[in-house]
Amino acid sequence: MENLFQKKEPVVKRGAKKYPNDVVSISTTGKEEARVLEKRGTFIKYNYEDVFSGNSEKKYTLLLKDENGNIEHLFVLPASNGKELVVKHVNEGKKKRRIWDPRLKTATEF
Repeated sequence: MENLFQKKEPVVKRGAKKYPNDVVSISTTGKEEARVLEKRGTFIKYNYEDVFSGNSEKKYTLLLKDENGNIEHLFVLPASNGKELVVKHVNEGKKKRRIWDPRLKTATEF
């Protein structure tokens, strides 16, 4: 049975679908867009260190694992203008990857 006293989100019909107002954002061009969940999962972020000096590089990787175990690999590089460039690798499926964890002092698998 539905709770009649539960506060409901205001919903506005925009085009063919209805979206709650709090999921609608305005783009830089002024167009209304709804944030729609595509996938849910876990992530890991790791950077790169020079193996001889131990100095950290300015590039890093994001691995996104969805509910089905598929991994999306995003490689992030610093750009000369201070922003970051994101390069998406080809879908890696369920490829295993080992990453050094300095807190545990061991290689862990994602």
